[in-house]
Amino acid sequence: MGKSDIEASTGESSARGYPTWAAQKLNHLIDDLERAALATNQNESNPRQQEAHSGNRPRWLACSLHLFQTHAALRAAAYEVYIPTLLSVSNSRPPTADLNTDTEVVKNFVTKLADEGHNIVVILHSYSGQAGKIGGVAHLVYMCASASLEGVSMIDKIKGFGHMELMPLAFDFAEDGSRVVAASKVTMIGEGIPEEEAEAYIDTFLRWNGKCMYQPISRAAWREIPLSYIYTINDMTIPLVYQKSMVEAIEKEGCHVDTYELQTGHYPNLTPTNGVVDIIEKVTANVQT
Repeated sequence: MGKSDIEASTGESSARGYPTWAAQKLNHLIDDLERAALATNQNESNPRQQEAHSGNRPRWLACSLHLFQTHAALRAAAYEVYIPTLLSVSNSRPPTADLNTDTEVVKNFVTKLADEGHNIVVILHSYSGQAGKIGGVAHLVYMCASASLEGVSMIDKIKGFGHMELMPLAFDFAEDGSRVVAASKVTMIGEGIPEEEAEAYIDTFLRWNGKCMYQPISRAAWREIPLSYIYTINDMTIPLVYQKSMVEAIEKEGCHVDTYELQTGHYPNLTPTNGVVDIIEKVTANVQT
């Protein structure tokens, strides 16, 4: 995506809650990114393929401030990066998409890349781990993401730990079922970035269909595809104890999980970006074909 793509969407995205200043800032960042990626790709005859997607984010994911630092770092490291739009994340009132819609989006997106012969590694962050029907993928990287068994929803995990009373502290649910983040900057992001930058980051969040948290998955992609899990030690959104319980459940099903740790909160794509890229480098070194 280049500047013209962002400029073309600026008006509508601003109307939907995505601030105009963000698109303007991204124009400058993309200039730097494309120069860095071009310089690196000149020394890389076989660019590696990455696909990344996340949960709380603006509707136009390809120009998302949430993922841009990781996107830029991966591009500069000679990866191709694709960020599909999860339709449940929008300002639609009432919500018009859910987990099933998101799953179809991801499946169709990945199928197209696979049919084109790409070697794909999927990075799943937070809720996006639930969107699980994925074929033609070499490896899955769950980054503090929901990794459930069939028939299990995100809310089941919260109930299992007896934390339902904390839900109103984390999310503001509207009568139409949509929700926005209610937690503080420290809870959502943690320490490590300036207050102003953290607030600007959170301001880009759109509403999400809260129904997705209650929808169980019907198929687990990790049963068929090798996987890694990135633990975020200071995470207060999907706490470390949740993350480890999900990995333990997967391993009890007979699947091996390579695990990594980052000393950060729920958005490692924003804070220790280089740490995320280092892990992706280790993963892709073992899946190159």
